Amino acid sequence: MKIIYMSCLISDEKLKKVWGDSQIYEGYQVQKFHRLFSEGFCLNGCEVTVLSVLPITRRNSKRFFFFGESEYNKNIRYIYPFIVNISGLKYIVSLISILFHIRKLIDKNEDIFIIADCLNQTAALGGVISAKVLNIPTVGIVTDLPDFLAGRENRINNFIMRLFDKYILLTDQMNRYIKENITHKDKPYIVIEGMVDEKVSIEKGKRENCQHKSKKICMYAGIIDERYGVSNLVKSFIKADIPDAELHIYGNGEYAEKLKEICKKNKNVCYFGTRPNSFIVREEQKVDLLINPRPSNEEFTKYSFPSKNMEYMVSGTAMLTTKLPGMPQEYLPYVYIFEDETVTGMAKKLKQVLSLPQKELYSKGKEARNYVLKNKSSRIQASKVLAWLSNEKIG
Repeated sequence: MKIIYMSCLISDEKLKKVWGDSQIYEGYQVQKFHRLFSEGFCLNGCEVTVLSVLPITRRNSKRFFFFGESEYNKNIRYIYPFIVNISGLKYIVSLISILFHIRKLIDKNEDIFIIADCLNQTAALGGVISAKVLNIPTVGIVTDLPDFLAGRENRINNFIMRLFDKYILLTDQMNRYIKENITHKDKPYIVIEGMVDEKVSIEKGKRENCQHKSKKICMYAGIIDERYGVSNLVKSFIKADIPDAELHIYGNGEYAEKLKEICKKNKNVCYFGTRPNSFIVREEQKVDLLINPRPSNEEFTKYSFPSKNMEYMVSGTAMLTTKLPGMPQEYLPYVYIFEDETVTGMAKKLKQVLSLPQKELYSKGKEARNYVLKNKSSRIQASKVLAWLSNEKIG
């Protein structure tokens, strides 16, 4: 099977070349998701071509022109169409360039699919228009619902989404929303809530050595915003008043300035700002407890599965999370849950979990890691998509 993968994905080498460890570019989680997915298809024997609109804006680059180029990386061909880094003109030029490249890539005798990130308007629209003209099946990846990202009905993204034949979604609830509010019809879909890199390793002996620390370290890495529960996490940690524990927080967002002031008055709460994902992954392996405080009563949580949950679980460190509506029951035995999401309830749970022996926390994290490596690796998740596509085609 041949797959043309449409997104903003660029190879690891090019990412380092363009941004290095710069903190200006904030799309590393998006890059990570699409990289794992495309590599997963490749590991299943597919011929994968990534046709990518470089994630360049005036905010992260002062260059006006990026000339088209291509490269091979990890058996995947990357094609970067010519773009003009000028608002408005960029999308028109990129769209024309995409249409040109897809026409060159297509052989009508091949078993081929176009799979595209629905949130990337240029890549998705270019891919789906080409597919309609050439009569090629399309699959839209929906990692977030545009209406909730924009805070209102997003007509452009919703229009593009309606053009796709099938969908890869993060939750079943996503399908209900899309059917009732966007497509107004049933379309085939598969739920792939996320995936982990089967190559992520843990340094030998690191876990055992960490068990002898004098303090237990809790960690949150992500968007620093009250909407994502960070404020309640900080309040509950302070309320829990655990002398031999610290809370380490990484990321950026609206709550960051207030958090800095809180840290000045509470020495066991530490804010480290934004760090490269490679650094975050290493730190996640060193600490005792990873926390996701995202409130489960928020409407948007029905339509998402946080990528940080997958990253947390594969780290081998125990995770404490809210019981998100989009999180399948199969995950629950491998994580600790905030049953009560009030500040008092979260403080009580933090005390309970952090009173457990480090050996028990280590065992919980190890079980979670083994589970996701066995069931949710990029190779396995991509194989589910390919089996579904083959069955759909036969049906």
